[in-house]
Amino acid sequence: MVIAISAFAAVSAVLAAFLFGCDMVMCLLAAAIAAAICLCRLFVFKKSKLMDFLGGVLSIGLVAFCTTVPAAHTSYGYYDYLDMAERYTDAVLEDDTDKAEELRAGIAEKYRETDDMRYITGLAMIARGDVSGASGVLNSFDDRKSEMYYSLGESVIAAECDNAEDFSSRVMSLYREAAEMYPEWSYVLKRLGGLYYDRGEYEKACYYLLCAYKYAPEPDGETLYFLGASLMEEGQYEQGLAVLEQAREYDVSAEIESGIRYYTGQ
Repeated sequence: MVIAISAFAAVSAVLAAFLFGCDMVMCLLAAAIAAAICLCRLFVFKKSKLMDFLGGVLSIGLVAFCTTVPAAHTSYGYYDYLDMAERYTDAVLEDDTDKAEELRAGIAEKYRETDDMRYITGLAMIARGDVSGASGVLNSFDDRKSEMYYSLGESVIAAECDNAEDFSSRVMSLYREAAEMYPEWSYVLKRLGGLYYDRGEYEKACYYLLCAYKYAPEPDGETLYFLGASLMEEGQYEQGLAVLEQAREYDVSAEIESGIRYYTGQ
């Protein structure tokens, strides 16, 4: 048992150093100690109960060290990334080009540029008034099947549109294309259903919201509310009330809660 634990500790320490970027000296020292315990047990203290006890304690301690260090490092890296991203956003909003570029270069050096960074950058550009830049960021997304991609897309459209009707039409087009590409993606189906509800096209709203309900990993209050409200508007009162009562079981916004009370008369 001591041999197995020591071997595992040695391998874990090496992985912590080379794969997770943890402190090289500390991890390699831990690996060397674990390897020494393993070799001593094999060739020097073959039948020593004291060595079994001491080796076991040291090996378990090394295992704990080698398995928690990568997790702590990963967690630190995540929060460090968020901090840099926040400071980068502030620099973009403040038109501090030099600082923004310095932070962006730092992020690119330490972390692979990801879609969440692109999302933050796009929103910051929109807030600054650089809509064409935000549109370029949107087109650079790796994953087009992502809520961030469509959320940023809506923000870009909103910044480009002069009136609510134009915005509604363009957003509808965006989500219809998405629904054709990803016909079982509940997020897109729910957004489409909500947009049709807002436009007063309740039959289409019911269709997309029923599909969203069908394909969602688990039901949510927002989908149920818009489905129930659409059914009520279509004159299907009994079914609509039943769905709205089901929506009450979920944590919903104050606006949706107000809508439920409106339709149910409570």
